Amino acid sequence: MNISIVSLVLFAFSGAEGGEGTPDVSPPTTYELMINGESFLVEAGRLIKLQSKLHPGTSYEVAVRVSPVQYLRLNHIRLCHDLRAKVEDNRRAERRSVRLAHPQGCHLLITELGEPLRPEDRETALRMLTEATVQTYRQRHIPDNQMEVSRLEDTSLPAAEARGVQIRYQDAKGIEHRSLIYLLVGKTFTCSCIVEYLQADEGQTLPVVKRLLDSIQPIGPTTASPEPAKKSKE
Repeated sequence: MNISIVSLVLFAFSGAEGGEGTPDVSPPTTYELMINGESFLVEAGRLIKLQSKLHPGTSYEVAVRVSPVQYLRLNHIRLCHDLRAKVEDNRRAERRSVRLAHPQGCHLLITELGEPLRPEDRETALRMLTEATVQTYRQRHIPDNQMEVSRLEDTSLPAAEARGVQIRYQDAKGIEHRSLIYLLVGKTFTCSCIVEYLQADEGQTLPVVKRLLDSIQPIGPTTASPEPAKKSKE
């Protein structure tokens, strides 16, 4: 087995600093829209009717907005995430990683590990991921006797088989933390997903994690096109 797990990103749990005063209201973004070879300028978030100059009497009723669900392509997989999530992508040709800081309080690190692992190698890879994560907590001065490691139930995702481990620990202030470490193996890829969140946020974090894991698919000719975002009810 050729797996090299050198280091993991150290996540910081920090809250956004609030500020007072007049909010910064930006003007609407203008997009260039091409329809049948004709160019139109359209402001985001507005439903407007466009009159064609190339085809008199022809009109188009259009609206442009940024989808609340964003699709992110790595080298071998793609996934979707919330528009509000902060994304950091190392863009490496090998072992490409992307870190997502979700507004609901969790941090996720997804790393491509190469081709599909053989069944007999998957436990070794998961153990290496777990040991590397535990080592980062030791570097944060979390004693071993304050870390509880337990196995998660293996599960089948739409495009991969997943096995995982949970780590529970308390920080120096007595705040409960959780980490979920997943190894995902699909038909053409292996990747890892490491999630960190506060125990108090578990109810809103787990649905976010499930949606992201379910969205992971291989990049290739058989990759399904993303479904359009459903119109939100107001």
